[in-house]
Amino acid sequence: MPELALRAGEDTSLMGMRLPARTDYAIRAAAELAGFAPGGWMKGRDIARAQRIPYKFLMGILRQLTLSGIVESRRGSEGGFRLARPAQAVSLAEVVSAVGTHRSASDPVVSGVGSAVTRMWSRLEREVERVLSAIPLSDVVAADQPAPGTPASWA
Repeated sequence: MPELALRAGEDTSLMGMRLPARTDYAIRAAAELAGFAPGGWMKGRDIARAQRIPYKFLMGILRQLTLSGIVESRRGSEGGFRLARPAQAVSLAEVVSAVGTHRSASDPVVSGVGSAVTRMWSRLEREVERVLSAIPLSDVVAADQPAPGTPASWA
């Protein structure tokens, strides 16, 4: 199965289909929070720097993730952002849905070619949703870690 590239600066495409920047950044920001100390608050600037996401764009994404209940925010010098639930309880589908970048088979961009093509896009949409629903953020963080015993210079 193809992997989504989640490291800063890598290509984010799946079978030649590019992910919208908002989707890519939302997944990377959520994964960054998932890999942070449990219960700790991470500053938006630190997330932006770590993932090479434009700060103002990131703040809009974090606002959407907060409104959807995936992320909590707290103001002040001791504030920042953190996951509202454990990383294993948040699916990639939730993150994608929260930022509203999911393309529907009924969108004019993918329909209008005929009912067979529309049905094919609908089927693909359901499969993508099924797969993303089965991948928790904790798996994304674990996939980004070197295998135990791997020398630091190889990571």
